[in-house]
Amino acid sequence: MKLIRLFLPVALLLVSAHRLPAPIQEIQESPTPKPEQSAKPKPEQGASAVAQGETMQLPSGGFNTKPYSATGLIERLEPDLILFQKGHETWMAQRTADTQINGAPKAGDVATVIYWLVATKDDHKTATYQISGSILEIDNTRVVVRKGDTRWEIATDNDKVRGRIGDNVDVTYRLIAKSITRVEERRER
Repeated sequence: MKLIRLFLPVALLLVSAHRLPAPIQEIQESPTPKPEQSAKPKPEQGASAVAQGETMQLPSGGFNTKPYSATGLIERLEPDLILFQKGHETWMAQRTADTQINGAPKAGDVATVIYWLVATKDDHKTATYQISGSILEIDNTRVVVRKGDTRWEIATDNDKVRGRIGDNVDVTYRLIAKSITRVEERRER
């Protein structure tokens, strides 16, 4: 009798264990992952918003999309790119002749970088990032993708947009710096 009392609860637990809900974990998402994590595009899961192998020219006056901003420590500042830390991540943005420089920033300074997301192929000139989500809006200059509760506006070439509203897509993009403004000068030790 004692043996039955011991094994009965264990047996019930084992039989009902597969019906218990999985533990819930909140995963913190970052809008722009580290270049080392996504330098190579993921295998295609849905439609592609930009034709592979295509690049785009920077339009005069910038892009018809929302600019984003990040403030962090400048690791490297070159004529054609900027590497900066935001938190524990290192981000890379391409600089162009139109990138505005304010306050003479240099490596070691804290700066705010305002940038656009621009759809591209993985051309190895600058880091590329990738976002997967559903298309909310699409026209000949941009695609708006929803990932979770966040809308991402990504500039595209007018004839290279692929997909329709509601399609799930993987978009490979890069950051193009609109402006770099020094916030805090490097502190000497």
